[in-house]
Amino acid sequence: MGDSVSAGGLRSAKGGPVERGEQEVVRRKSIRTRMRGKLRKVKQQLRMRMHDPLSQTGRWLQSVVQGHFNYYAVPGNLASLGAFRDRVLAL
Repeated sequence: MGDSVSAGGLRSAKGGPVERGEQEVVRRKSIRTRMRGKLRKVKQQLRMRMHDPLSQTGRWLQSVVQGHFNYYAVPGNLASLGAFRDRVLAL
C-alpha cells in the first residue's frame, strides 16, 4: 500500500484520490428548485413594488440578496451564489 491509496474510496475536491494526511472537503451547492422558487417569489414581489420609490425597492432587493448569501454561503457554493445574484439583476 503506497501513499496513493485512497482513504476509504474518498475523492479529493480535484477528483483524485484523497492522499494520506490530506483533509477531505465536503462540497455543497444550492438546490436548483429552491433557487428557482426564490427567484419566482422575488419577481412577484418586484411586480408588486413596481410603483414604490426606487431607493426603497433597491434596499429591499439588497436585503433579499444579502440574506440569501448569508444563508447559502458555504465552501464550494460560490458559483450558485453568483448565479442567484446575476439572475436577480436580470429580473
